[in-house]
Amino acid sequence: MARREGNLRTSVCAIIALASFAAVLLAAAPRSSAQSADECLVGVNDQASGYVADGATLCAEAQNKKCTFNLALCLNLSQSGCDAGEIKSEKGTACGKKLKKASRSGTDSACGGSVGVKVKTKKHGTAERTCIVKVMAKTKGKPSRKDSDTVTLMCKPQAGQCSTTTTTTTSPSTTTTTIPMCGNGVREGDEECDDGNTDNTDGCTNACKLAACGDGFVHAGVEQCDPPCGTGCGAGQICNESCQCETASACACGTPDPTQLKFTTSAPSSLQTGSLMPSKCVQCVLPSNCGNDCTTDAECIDGGTCRGPLTSGGLYFGGGLVGVALPNQVPDLGTSFTKTCCNGTKLVLAATTDTDTGVDARTCTSAGCLFGPPLPIPNQNNAAVSTCVINSIARNAVGTATCTTGDTPQLSLPLTSVIYLTGDIDNEPANGIQPCPICRPDTNVCMGGPNDGMPCTPGDSGPDFPNGPYPTSHDCPPPEPQIIGQLPIGFNLSSGTQTVNSFSTSAQQRAFCAYCFDDVATSQFERPPHACTSDSDCTTGNFTSCRQQSAHNGAFGNTGATTITETGTPAGSLVDHLPHASTLVSVFCIPPTYNPIIDPTADLPGPGAVSLPGSAQLIPQPLAARGQGVEP
Repeated sequence: MARREGNLRTSVCAIIALASFAAVLLAAAPRSSAQSADECLVGVNDQASGYVADGATLCAEAQNKKCTFNLALCLNLSQSGCDAGEIKSEKGTACGKKLKKASRSGTDSACGGSVGVKVKTKKHGTAERTCIVKVMAKTKGKPSRKDSDTVTLMCKPQAGQCSTTTTTTTSPSTTTTTIPMCGNGVREGDEECDDGNTDNTDGCTNACKLAACGDGFVHAGVEQCDPPCGTGCGAGQICNESCQCETASACACGTPDPTQLKFTTSAPSSLQTGSLMPSKCVQCVLPSNCGNDCTTDAECIDGGTCRGPLTSGGLYFGGGLVGVALPNQVPDLGTSFTKTCCNGTKLVLAATTDTDTGVDARTCTSAGCLFGPPLPIPNQNNAAVSTCVINSIARNAVGTATCTTGDTPQLSLPLTSVIYLTGDIDNEPANGIQPCPICRPDTNVCMGGPNDGMPCTPGDSGPDFPNGPYPTSHDCPPPEPQIIGQLPIGFNLSSGTQTVNSFSTSAQQRAFCAYCFDDVATSQFERPPHACTSDSDCTTGNFTSCRQQSAHNGAFGNTGATTITETGTPAGSLVDHLPHASTLVSVFCIPPTYNPIIDPTADLPGPGAVSLPGSAQLIPQPLAARGQGVEP
């Protein structure tokens, strides 16, 4: 594949137009539906694939010479033909590492918390390595029933070496799906690229992702190094945010030199951080009562909202006919750490791993780390299609900041949002719609989901409990079988101002994020998604029309919108190494998910916008060295 030329940082719309490729593939024969009852007492759950069949092999392709599997021990699997039992004892190990026990409650299904298990390749990253996961459980009473499962973890050194068949055991049956094969030289499914070779230093990595600064590889002919600080630079130089070496000067960001930048989100508010212009009344009970110009909600009748101001802590998405009440509120207390490399007052920001932060994957910023607590998206119009979203980081973070002003000109942090169709888990109208399991702040136990009744730590403040969808926690995950798809979210955060204007195509007068569409035969968007600004960009088969979802104009329920603006706030001087208030913002594009429920309801593809109020703080010593505990 030809190497890329120029700056490796991709524009916002280009980033989100590239869907994430699933690295973990499961290769094994499916478990028989006529299994014995004992075979349901205990099992292994993989965060990426669901329940794993006894005797199966989980195969992953190495990143930086290692693979990470997120595994949980589960009791009383809720599958067809199973006979649950009251568990007396259980235990599990994964490659010598203990799995967390589940909190038992009679014969209910329950899972322990996920444990990250790392498997390194052999022979300096050139040979595969395997190791064994074993779990067992036995019931109370006589005769006691016993069950044990064994799963093999396999870490392959190169892309395309895992089987192309995924076998996942879910409730109530086993599903086998054929997925694209990375490394065969053909771009398939949601691959960003596929050059058919095993060279991570060209324009397409072994994971079939386009090369990008900060991805852990130095791309020949384009990059000189990889941040932070990086390798490949000479004495007296550092690696900058463009993966080029630059002359270093003495750090002027406080004493001792900072090694990490911490950002923690705070509670949403009604403060305006952005605008959608021109402002229109939206979300009326009767759509015919909406659409008039406005400046405040008071000017909108029939329960309408003036969709012009964009508020602090709000997440907005979709085109002019989005069917979900906006905004969704971004949870507070979400903490993320980035590494820093100091050059005078400039800080080059790069991704941290869970080893760097000293906790699990909830605060790091490399690919696969979690981003914030679970995000509930209640649908007030139809509670049954409410969703719970788990956000994880799709690409290693990279960016810059200035320590004397607290300005963050750019922080690239693309996400993968896994969507669970959960409806109202609580099912109590008085409590409102609760799409994600709740971590009760009064008892610190999960309410709903597979970990119902288990201990938890709230991941956010949840001030409206029990009359709202918070607090959530990764200790209380949604049910795995309810995954319906995932979204690539192209966060390109900044403490400055981001503005996106609409453009016209043959199908629309006011499009913000358009993709090539087949309006002749299938009425589907091209897959992989192909971003466009005019029909002339669309040349594949019948995919010749450039548009947003179903030719809907505008953004965020406002069909007349022509401009989206979000404005952040710098933190001010950070040299005292104390927390300072800051707001990071992003305006981005969301491609089609190809899911018949998500796309019409969220009016996707279309634009997105977010503001993240919070606090920024320079950390002079890595969190791992300070021995701090797990953050929710």
